Amino acid sequence: MHANNYTDLPDRDSWLAYRAEEGAHRIGASAVGAILGVSAWTSPTDVWLQHQPGYVQPPPSAAMLDGIAWEPIALQLYAQRTGLRVETHPHRVYRHPDAPWLGATLDGLALDGGDWLVVEVKTDRTQGAAQAWPQDGARVDVVDLDCPEACPIPPAYWLQVQTQLACAGLDRAHVVVCLPRFGLLMPEMRIIEVTAQPYGDVLRALTRWRAEHLLGGVRPDPTSPEEREAFARWLYPERPTKRDATDAEAAAIASLLDLRDQRDAADASFSSLRAEVVMGMGDAAEIRCNAGKLAVGKRGVTVTRAK
Repeated sequence: MHANNYTDLPDRDSWLAYRAEEGAHRIGASAVGAILGVSAWTSPTDVWLQHQPGYVQPPPSAAMLDGIAWEPIALQLYAQRTGLRVETHPHRVYRHPDAPWLGATLDGLALDGGDWLVVEVKTDRTQGAAQAWPQDGARVDVVDLDCPEACPIPPAYWLQVQTQLACAGLDRAHVVVCLPRFGLLMPEMRIIEVTAQPYGDVLRALTRWRAEHLLGGVRPDPTSPEEREAFARWLYPERPTKRDATDAEAAAIASLLDLRDQRDAADASFSSLRAEVVMGMGDAAEIRCNAGKLAVGKRGVTVTRAK
């Protein structure tokens, strides 16, 4: 473990203020997957917006509240089941030794013999979660971030844990997954071991992204229609007045509507054609051609152009 390479803060408000300190442009472990484009929940644009002046943190979602509620219970059950000593430091931020702007707050630390390991609690209520996660006791080493649907755990979680290990200077982590079961009060709990992998490529990618987008101020390109609309609302807040469009503005609006209709039609055609191909795949998990490949994995269908 990196000696004294952390900051202890007195309470949650101080911890939030430290993370959001203007001009520091700190990146936390939970944002790494979003920055690298492998998160199913947040995007590089979301992270960029969080660093802009005047950003207001939205209230936690139901899934986040579930995770907050289950975390202390899961840590207690984990300690009882493994017999390991567990410590929690909810307002401690571990800093990467080569990049002090990169930090991680751990759900817990467990002492296994003479070695400390990271404990990260996750609650997954998504449909099919029980089949998507590895079985209890599984071990995950390297994952293929270029093929997220084939990853044994969500790649954003894997990157979060790898960042925690790199910041804390540890070699192993236990991901404690809580999978709520219908009709039962207590969720199923699985313990999955994740081992530390070389972090240099990730750190270099984060350093470049921070320099360009946080220090340099360049907004990442939104990656979805919803994200583009959300960014437009942030960039152009609601205005109280209305007026008739000029001829040029009217022509632009008409073109936008035509383009939107074309996009919607293309999206519908894409979904229909993708479903047709999947239905004809039989037992194959992936089919390839010169143009690219279509793969069916635990977390959905992906169509990838050949490089």
